[in-house]
Amino acid sequence: MDPASGDPERISTWMAQPHLSETWEQPWPVEKWRADSQARLDSGYSRPLIFSIDGVEVGYAEVYRAAQDEVACVYEAEPADLGIHIATGDLAFVGRGRASGFLGALTAALLEADPAVHRVIADPDVRNARMHAALRKHGYTHRGDVDVRPGRRIALYIVERP
Repeated sequence: MDPASGDPERISTWMAQPHLSETWEQPWPVEKWRADSQARLDSGYSRPLIFSIDGVEVGYAEVYRAAQDEVACVYEAEPADLGIHIATGDLAFVGRGRASGFLGALTAALLEADPAVHRVIADPDVRNARMHAALRKHGYTHRGDVDVRPGRRIALYIVERP
């Protein structure tokens, strides 16, 4: 993702859609997305990404160090654990299993890229049934529903290196 490009406009539009604003709760204006993505890139803690399927940009993803995230308060995070957030913005790709393939490929790539990474976690909103199904499909184990802060209840999923 490039904060100086049209990417923040695209993400702002995607996140304002009902299927994402309900579970991500980030229907932010463009400038907030621009600032957030630049802060992520500057920190090294998280990498914001735009992902495409068959050459079409369809969604937003974040790869982050789970031990540095609020989710670390609800499980025994190891320093090398990675976390992922995925939002499919293009409605033509929602509910058809195509973005699920990206989830599986991303998980495999993260585990392959760094031998120190033994776990990848995902922490979707408890209401995000589509993401729960996709995570289970790709080998993630549901470790429970937990409150990470007031008003934010997640379902914790973990996949471990085979």
